[in-house]
Amino acid sequence: DFSTVPGAFGEVLLDVAAVDSGGTDNGGIDATVRELRLEVINVNRPPEFVVARSVELLEARGVFTQSFPHLLNVSGGLREDQEVTFEILSVEDAVGIFLNVTDPYSPSGVRPGVSLGGDRTLDITLVPYANGVGRVTLAARDAFGTAYGGVNGTAPFTVDVVVLPVNDPPTASIHPGIFAVEDAGEVR
Repeated sequence: DFSTVPGAFGEVLLDVAAVDSGGTDNGGIDATVRELRLEVINVNRPPEFVVARSVELLEARGVFTQSFPHLLNVSGGLREDQEVTFEILSVEDAVGIFLNVTDPYSPSGVRPGVSLGGDRTLDITLVPYANGVGRVTLAARDAFGTAYGGVNGTAPFTVDVVVLPVNDPPTASIHPGIFAVEDAGEVR
């Protein structure tokens, strides 16, 4: 019996001896030694990273795009230098905070204003004057495969995008000039 050290892999050569109790009288041989090569195979583990589970933004007065460059910080996995890609699995936007943008690759020609940018950023485009909570579900995958029971992807994880309301200044429409006739009485 033997146990491996978690995260350790490599090769070791062992001398294995088989011994019986027959002794060595009259030229007998009671032991045989053989070389055994034991190889512990490197198995891929899923990417590991730190992710904010909630992001808070202030309501936008115009079309507004915010990038979160440190939302998806990869910190481990099989190798520190592995290439990890992220995929948006779904966007829930019941209250309409994400601005739909033109996307020629989408079957409908548009997609919600949430996308993955370069350098592992999550880019969010907001509808002006909208507030509420939307959810973005993502997953990560690395390039090292699933051989020997390895795992190259994460379980889906959800980021809540909370858009907080902002008290906007009051607006009023006032006609630039009001004229009244002398002795007209009440004017509305």
